[in-house]
Amino acid sequence: MDSSPGERQAGLSAAVRDVPAKRRRQIEVEGFSLEHDSQYDLGELPAAAACYALFAQR
Repeated sequence: MDSSPGERQAGLSAAVRDVPAKRRRQIEVEGFSLEHDSQYDLGELPAAAACYALFAQR
């Protein structure tokens, strides 16, 4: 039996559920876009994400 989207989402952490909302805010409020993101081609975005993940544990 398939679970509903709400049931599937209930098993996710709050951080995972927040990602789409944060990205939507970046696009709508900050004016970011895929074109903007593409200027970071030396691994800056994954490095920043790793820093956030490491320090989120503190």
